[in-house]
Amino acid sequence: MELFELKPILEAMIFVAEEPMDEKGMLLCLEGTGVTKEILTTCLHELTQKWNDDPESGLQLKQVAGGYQFRTKETLASWLMRLNIQKPSRLSGAALETLAMIAYRQPIIRSEIEQIRGVDSGGVLKKLLERRLIKIVGRRDEAGHPLIYGTTGEFLELFDLKDLKELPQLKDIEELMREHQVRTEKGPEVSLTPSDSSDDEEEPTEWIDEDDEEKEEVLAPSELISDDEAIETLETSLKDLRRVEKKVFEHVGIVLEESDEAIEKSTTESDKVTSPDSPVQ
Repeated sequence: MELFELKPILEAMIFVAEEPMDEKGMLLCLEGTGVTKEILTTCLHELTQKWNDDPESGLQLKQVAGGYQFRTKETLASWLMRLNIQKPSRLSGAALETLAMIAYRQPIIRSEIEQIRGVDSGGVLKKLLERRLIKIVGRRDEAGHPLIYGTTGEFLELFDLKDLKELPQLKDIEELMREHQVRTEKGPEVSLTPSDSSDDEEEPTEWIDEDDEEKEEVLAPSELISDDEAIETLETSLKDLRRVEKKVFEHVGIVLEESDEAIEKSTTESDKVTSPDSPVQ
């Protein structure tokens, strides 16, 4: 198969794929056509140059999460914001902090995350799992066999990363923070982008799930306990509660029994006083 025949096929496959498509998946689809990995790599390189270098195109072909995906160019963001598209809810500060720890220190267990943050992170981990930004990659071979967490392909896709090697280094983060501080000190700049051309138009704002903004209980390092210890403490509390309930109900039974005897005695005496056969004083 010639390159001019292969290029439109790859463009169509990448376009309709729901997730970034890797070279392995492409070769599987092209099985029997005589296309080798070298030919495929060359074709993808030319397609990337074609889409990314064309100033008249609004799309670009990017390597994301280990595969290829068509995405809009960053320079058109202000125009796309005019579309009435509901933005997905953003992550809370606690979720971003936890996600960053997992991304940079994976594989990592819950106790290590809580040791660094100093707060219980069970609820945040649950939210990140539900959003498929992290996953359980196994269990650590130690006491209690705690769950091990790592990031997912959706995490790479969300943050526009080819792989984990593209995560910003500490020096890059410090440089970005310095630039942000300089811009803050200079004050806001007047922009002539399309999104600012009308005073009546407002930029759609992102919203935060109320469940994400959950209150976190600050724990001292000595107060951080494992899941097994928490379950054992709960079982002990339940046993103590059952013993208290038993004593209370036993006491209530005795009181009710004495009350019934008193009522019966009072009724008997009342019958004797009001009986017609009783002599009138």
